[in-house]
Amino acid sequence: MTRRCLAVLAEFRNPVSIVTKNYLVTRDIDLLRELADHRAVMVHLSINSLDRDLARRLEPRASSPSQRLAAVEALSKGGVPVGVLWRR
Repeated sequence: MTRRCLAVLAEFRNPVSIVTKNYLVTRDIDLLRELADHRAVMVHLSINSLDRDLARRLEPRASSPSQRLAAVEALSKGGVPVGVLWRR
């Protein structure tokens, strides 16, 4: 469903901001890049801890911290504006 929404947003160049805890956002790099070409997207990954065990207890169904950081790297390399939301 997310991919279909992004496709419509890209078609109409409608700006979108995404906040996620999931590495799977990288599946849509092609559409996110298309939006980025029009300065119409920003993706933020939320990371509450770099400690894998603590992160698993706090957010049991979310991607691991290392996967989230890998998503930041993949999005950045793919030309998608990306940031990290970090809470100490």
